[in-house]
Amino acid sequence: MQSKGLYYTLLYVGVLIVFYYLFILIPGKKRKRAHDEMQQCVKSGDRVVTIGGVKGTVVEAGEETLVIETGGSRIEILRGAVQMVCK
Repeated sequence: MQSKGLYYTLLYVGVLIVFYYLFILIPGKKRKRAHDEMQQCVKSGDRVVTIGGVKGTVVEAGEETLVIETGGSRIEILRGAVQMVCK
């Protein structure tokens, strides 16, 4: 009788691990990959929002940094600080 309880417990833990992998890890990796691609594809003329909430238009796009213009001021930011590109 005790071995059945252990079997069901291990089965339950195994199902939870598979659920976690399929529904949390895989979609998270896809979102991160898409976000990284978006950050690398930012070019001059794109309107962006930074993780700090600053909105602006990209004036210069370097390999690691971007210069954005917002309200007449120019700010140099890292590509990793771009949260989204506005349409």
